[in-house]
Parts: sequence; C-alpha cells; structure tokens
Amino acid sequence: MKHTSIAFLVSLVALLPAVSALAVTALPFSDEFETHPSGAFAGNAAWTAAGVEIVAPALQKTKSAKITDGSLTFNADTSGDYTNVWMHFYCKAALSSVEPTVTATGKTVACSFYVNSQSRLRAFSSNSWQTVVASGFPTSRVGMAIHADFKNKTWDIYCTYGSVDSKLTKLNVTPLRFNWNYTGNEFSNMTVQSESPSYLDYVVARSGVRAVTPGSSASPTNMLMQIVTMTADTPMILGLIGNDFPDGDNTLEGSTFANFLKSILITDDVIKVWTTDATYDVFTLKSDGTWNSNGANPADVKITPGMAVWIVPKTSRTAFNLGAYSPDKAVPSTTIRGTNYNNKGWNQLAWTRPFASRADQSADAWGFNTIAQAGDRLYLEDQASPGSWYYLTWNASQQKWIDNRTGAPATVTMTPSQAFWVRRWNSTAENSWVSNQAE
Repeated sequence: MKHTSIAFLVSLVALLPAVSALAVTALPFSDEFETHPSGAFAGNAAWTAAGVEIVAPALQKTKSAKITDGSLTFNADTSGDYTNVWMHFYCKAALSSVEPTVTATGKTVACSFYVNSQSRLRAFSSNSWQTVVASGFPTSRVGMAIHADFKNKTWDIYCTYGSVDSKLTKLNVTPLRFNWNYTGNEFSNMTVQSESPSYLDYVVARSGVRAVTPGSSASPTNMLMQIVTMTADTPMILGLIGNDFPDGDNTLEGSTFANFLKSILITDDVIKVWTTDATYDVFTLKSDGTWNSNGANPADVKITPGMAVWIVPKTSRTAFNLGAYSPDKAVPSTTIRGTNYNNKGWNQLAWTRPFASRADQSADAWGFNTIAQAGDRLYLEDQASPGSWYYLTWNASQQKWIDNRTGAPATVTMTPSQAFWVRRWNSTAENSWVSNQAE
C-alpha cells in the first residue's frame, strides 16, 4: 500500500492513503491551475480531487484550486525513485481547532503540517505535533516549500509572505523527523485536505540532491523560485540559481544538475555552452531525455554557478526552477580566461546569486575586485532594449566599474540569473571568479 508522503492538513476531514490504481505524474512537475476550466474539478492524470473547484481570484494569476470539505492530492510516479524532493506551492489556509490524525492504520503520513485556531503553524515530527511558528501565521496567501529526504527520514519547511519571486526562509532550525509510523521509502504524493475553504496555487515539484542531515542545521537556509519565460525559437541567455550542486554533480548528463536543467526544457530545445575555443558546444534535447551533440560529450561538460548558457526554446512557455541556497555559503568558482587563450579574453558568465546587487554597493565589485585589470569590460544587455548591449570598464585606481554611457561609476543592478560577458582587455591570465558577498 502506498502512503501519503506530504500532507498540508487544515480543518481535517479524513486522511486517506493513496491507492495503486491512481494515475501518476513524473517529476519535475508544475501546475498554476491556469489551464483548467473554472468550476468543479474532478482531477486528472496528476491530481485526485474531491470537493475541489477551480476559482478566481487566484493567489497568483487568474485561477487557483479551492478545497472545501474535501481533498486534493498530487500523485507522483514512484518508478522515478524520488527519495529527495522539493515541493513548492502557494496556499491560503483555513484554521483548524483540532489536531489532525496522521498515525492511524492506513493513514500514515511522512511529513504533515497545519495552522491551528491560534494561528500557529504546527508540524508533525517523530511522534508528536510541534509548533514551528508560535503566533501570527497569516491566513492570507503564503508561499510554502517542503524539502523531504526519504533516506534520512527528515524534512525542512520553508515560507515566504511575499510574491512568487520572493525568497523562502527555512522555519525549523534543525530538521524535522518523519512520522515514526511512516513505512515508505520514496515520495509518492502530496495531499491538501480541508473542511473550510482553503486555496492552493503555483505547485512546483522537483528532485533534490542535498541531504537533510539529522540533528544538523546544514540544510539550505533559503529557496527561491526562478521563473523562466521563453519565446519560441528566440535565443535567451541566463544562469540557474542555486548553490546546492557539488562539483562532479554538475555535468550536462548523468548528474543531478542535468535533471535540474532538463526540468525546464522540452524535446528539441537547444542548449549552447561557450568554450575556451571561442565556439559553442551545442546540445539538443531528444524525446528520450538524452542529448544530440555537435561533438562534445555532455557528460564531460560542467556548468558551475557563475556560468551562463544559451537556451533556444522550441515553444513559448513559462518554466520553473527551485533554487536552494544558503547566503553565507560560497558560490563555487568559475574559471575566466585572458587574452592568451583562444577565446581572446571573452567569457560568458551569469549572476547566479539569488539576490540583486548594485555595482556601487557591492563590496567586492561583483567578485572582480581582486582579478580585474585596467580596461577589462563587462557587457550587459539593456533590459529596456533586449538584444542591445552596453559595457562597463574597470577602473583599477578607483576599484570600480565605470559606465561607458555616462563616464561615471556604474549604478546598474545585477539581478538573479542575469547573464553577461566579461572581456579581459589586458590580462593574459586564467583566474577563478566567485562572488562571496553576503545577501
């Protein structure tokens, strides 16, 4: 028998285990409920529903799921062996005056939480309910994320009161424990149950990599949902947010990063990676999830935080990346090369820190203060005129980037996932670039 993996329980009706006859959906998965017809929702391949309507106004765009005296369950394909999972969603919770039952026979849940009548967020850990937020948990829209580690039987819970692109902060100091009575070993589903009207929106799920170590506070302290808007056959350049991919697990094939990247791609999307020979390695995603390549082996191509990639999407769409990070953790370095190399000093980079940074307020000049040489240039795309680029020039005596358009120290802001070029003008050396500035 399958058991419920994650439950968000409000005004509990009954906690029902998943059954093997249900349709299932592979990860990664996302649903904004925008494409579902308004009115009663009976479920589909991804969802099992009872007492659910698709309604407006939504928590984010124009529609959301309303659960009244019923439940809504997302069913994952367990053949995917999802033992480390991130679930993100926006919700508006009804308050519960009773503690849900999550340990009865046939009703065991790995991770569960609810909001009680005193506006306290309560989570089930080991064998009892614990208060995670002592008071004032909002009954308005909130963003939530769960990071569940099915190998260590531990989980973390994250929250934001802000918009969909706001960072989520971990609420628990050390990991919560799975329900002692839970017998499953992989993610199978997430259920929202409520008697009084509650709302769900912007659901995103993906596999993870970092362990939620028992008794440790080493889990990522934050998570940010990166929204990638694509236009068919129009090249776009970006970096992927997140610093939870260790070196060796960041290749284009056979790594967690590869699965991460493919989660925002579809068949016939193209990826282009700049090389030291001033050419691009080009990879096209095939229907079986592998790559067609112009010669390079994708298993040998590493994408470190700080590298940008070109994406040429096959269709217009919006994709989502759940980027886990800790502000005080150093971003792995990216190699940039000078004029002695075949790339003639041209380096394609990206700001993959999950926060914006203004040039004149960055303590380390975006990480270049120790490696930039006089005359080095940093090219940025003009956000007001896509396709047009301008440059900043490094002033060695001032230790500042100078905006070529004004001749004054640059005040432009680097935003999460923004890509840019660095042209080493006088430097012949190879350097490691990394920005360790705090958030």
